[in-house]
Amino acid sequence: MRIHATWFLILVAVLVSPAAAQTPETLPPPSVVIPRLAAPPTLSAFVAMDPADAVVHGMARVERFTQRWPADGQPERMPTVAYLGYTDEALHVVFQAFDPEPSALRAHLMRREDVFTINDDAVELRLDTFGDHQQSYYFVANPLGVQLDASWPEVGGQYDESFDAVWHTVGQRTERGFVVAMTIPFKSLRFPPGNEQRWAFYLGRWIPRTGEWSFWPRISDREQSFLAQMARLEGVRDVSRGRGIQVIPYASTRAFTSVDTRRGRVRDRLDPRAGIDAKLLLSNALVFDVAANPDFSQVESDAPQVTANQRFEVFFPEKRPFFLENAGFMQTPINLFFSRRIADPNAGFKLTGKVGPWQVGAIAADDDAPGARLADADAAFGSRTWAGVLRGRRSLLGQSSIGAFASQRTFAGRANTVGSVDGRFRFARVWTVDSQFARSATTGGNTAEQSGSAYTVAVAHNGRTVNSRTQVDGRSPGFIADLGFVPRVDLHQATQVLGYTRRPAKAVNDWGPRLTVERIWAHDGRALDARVQPSLSFNFKRATAASVSIDRAVTTLRPGDAPNLAMPLRLRTGTWTVSASSSPRPFISASAQFSRGDGINFTPAGTRAPFVGALTNLRASLGLRPLTQLRIDNTVLRASLNAPSGPEVFATTIVRSQWAWQFTREWSLRMIGQVDDTHADAALTTFAARRNLNVDVLLTRLINPASAIYAGYNGNAQNRILVERLDRGLRFVPSNALARDSWQVFIKWSQLLRW
Repeated sequence: MRIHATWFLILVAVLVSPAAAQTPETLPPPSVVIPRLAAPPTLSAFVAMDPADAVVHGMARVERFTQRWPADGQPERMPTVAYLGYTDEALHVVFQAFDPEPSALRAHLMRREDVFTINDDAVELRLDTFGDHQQSYYFVANPLGVQLDASWPEVGGQYDESFDAVWHTVGQRTERGFVVAMTIPFKSLRFPPGNEQRWAFYLGRWIPRTGEWSFWPRISDREQSFLAQMARLEGVRDVSRGRGIQVIPYASTRAFTSVDTRRGRVRDRLDPRAGIDAKLLLSNALVFDVAANPDFSQVESDAPQVTANQRFEVFFPEKRPFFLENAGFMQTPINLFFSRRIADPNAGFKLTGKVGPWQVGAIAADDDAPGARLADADAAFGSRTWAGVLRGRRSLLGQSSIGAFASQRTFAGRANTVGSVDGRFRFARVWTVDSQFARSATTGGNTAEQSGSAYTVAVAHNGRTVNSRTQVDGRSPGFIADLGFVPRVDLHQATQVLGYTRRPAKAVNDWGPRLTVERIWAHDGRALDARVQPSLSFNFKRATAASVSIDRAVTTLRPGDAPNLAMPLRLRTGTWTVSASSSPRPFISASAQFSRGDGINFTPAGTRAPFVGALTNLRASLGLRPLTQLRIDNTVLRASLNAPSGPEVFATTIVRSQWAWQFTREWSLRMIGQVDDTHADAALTTFAARRNLNVDVLLTRLINPASAIYAGYNGNAQNRILVERLDRGLRFVPSNALARDSWQVFIKWSQLLRW
C-alpha cells in the first residue's frame, strides 16, 4: 500500500487544481434598517399572504432569496418574503413561504429541536449580535411553529444545539404555503452595550422535498464562512436585556432499586433533591452562573451504540442541561473538555460571555462520583474530585482568532493540568487553517509524574466543486487529559480528504467521489496504521441519498495494545459499505447501512493473539409519522465477527423502538423499548455474552427550555441473577431468563424566573 505517494499526489492535486482558486464575487454586504413598532405584529395580519396589507408596510420587507443548494446563485424556485421590526422588548420576524403544492408541505407537531431530524419544511434566522463574524444565534421554525435553536461558533463550524433560548413562535399552513412569526426577546440575547446596535443577519428557507436551501442575502457555498456573507441589520436603538437576573429553582424525587454487588446489598431508596441555578448578567454580554446542588440529571437516554470489541472508548454526547448551555465556548480543535467526565457534582459555577474582542468561559465543579466508586477500604473512598476549566479566544481581522485553554482535575492527591494555545486563520475566502498545541502534566497519586504534548494542524479548502482537508495530529505517550476525550496517544497522524462534487440540477442534486487517506506512526517514528477509503455518494430529490465506499487498512498492534502480544503484530483488513436513506413522503423515512469484510478481534480469550475474522455490520432505521402528532422510530443494529475457521466470535443485536406523542406544543409522551442481545464464544473472546431489556416512559410538559415538568419510569432487566456468597456478599451469575435488576420512578420540576 503506497500511502506516502498517494497522500503526496492528492495534496499536489488540490493545490494546483483550478477549482481551488474559485471564490464568490466580492460584493459589499447589503443592509436593512428595521423600524421600531408600536405593537408586536400578529400572525393573522399575514395569513392572507397579501403584501398590500397595510399592517405589513409597517415593517421592513425582504424578498428574492437566492439558492445555495442545489443551484448556487440561482433565484429561489418558491418565493419567500420576510418582514422585520422590533419593539422595546423583542425582535420580530414574520415569514411568508409560498408553495404551489401546499398539500406537499412537511409539517409535524413534534418535540422542540426535532425539525431537521424529521426533515420538515423550515424557515430560519441567524443573528450575529456583535457583528464580528465569530459567533451567531440560529433560530428555526417549521410551518406549525415548532422551534429549533442553536449557536454557531465560527471556530469549528458546527451547530451547537445545546444552546436553548426563550423565544416565541406561531405558525400556520395556508392555501398558498405557510406563515411563521418569530418573537425573540432581547433578554434572550447577548449584545454589546450602546444606544445603537449594528448586527449581522441572514434569513433562510429549507424545502426538503426538492433539497432546496435558499437565503437572503446570498450565502454562497463557494466560501468557507456563513457569517462573513451576512447582511447588516441596522436601526435597533435603545434596547436592553433588562436587569439580567435569572433564577431557575428545581425539585425532583425518585424512588429506585439498584444492586450494589461491591457492598453486598440491594438498595431501595427514596431520593428527594432540590436546588437552584442563578444567572447574573454582569454586562450585556457577560453572564455569571452559580448553582447550589445543581440539576445534573439526564432525562434523555443515550442513542444506541455497539460497544462490543471496541479498541478505543466509545463517545456518548452530553445531554445534561447545566453543561449544554454555551458548550461551544469550551470547544477547541483537540477535545480537551468532555463534560461527562464530571459525573455527579454538588455545586458549580460558570462564567461565559464576550469582553471586547475576547470570548471567555470558565467552569468549576466538584464531583462525588470517582470517590464513591471505590471500595470502602480504599483510602480515597469518599474523596471529592475538583475540576476547573478556563477558556479565552480573541477575534482578529478577517474572521481569524487566537485562543488559550487551561484545565485542572484533582483527586486523592493526584493533579492533572492541561494548557494549550490555538488559532484559526482564514484567507482567500475559501481557505482556513485550524491549529492547537497543548501540554499536560500529571503529578501526585500512586503513579510517577508524567508530562506530554499534543498538537493538531488542519488546512481546509471549501469550493463549489473541490473540497479538501489536510490534517496532521500528534500525541506524546505521556499526554493525559483527564477532563478531555483523547482516546489514543503515542502517535503522529496524517490525514488527507479530497472530495469532488458535481451538481447537474436534474433528478440528482449533486454527486461525486471522495477519497480519504490516513497514516499513523508511533511517537518514535515507527509505522503503525494506514488506511485508504474511496467513496462515491449521490444526493437525489425527495430527501434521498446513497453512497458506496471501500476501506483498505493496515493495523499494527504492539505489546500492551492487546493481550498475549510479545512482539508487534501487523494485520490487514478490507471492507466495503453501502448506505441509503430516503424520505419520499412526509409520513415515512428509512435508512440502512451495510458493511462486510474483515474485522479484528481485539479481545481474544486465553493465550490467543488478536486475529482477523469476517465482520458484518448493519444499521437500519424506519421512521413512521402516521399522524401529525405521532412519531415512531425503529432502529436495528447488528454486528458480528466470525473466526477464520468459521465459529462465531461474537454477535450483537440491538433493537430500539421509540414512540412519541406530541399532544400540544407543551405536552408530550415518549416511550422507548430497547433490547440488547450479545452472544459470545468464551473460547475466542473475553467479551461476555448478555441480554438486556430497558424500558423508558417519559411524560413532559415543556413550557420553555428552563421551565418544565417531567414524570417518568425506567426499568432494566438482564439475563443474570443475584446469588448470595458465603461471605454474605452478592454476585451475578448467568441465567437464561431475564430478571429485573433495577428500576426507578421520578418526577422533576423546574421554573424559569427572570427580570
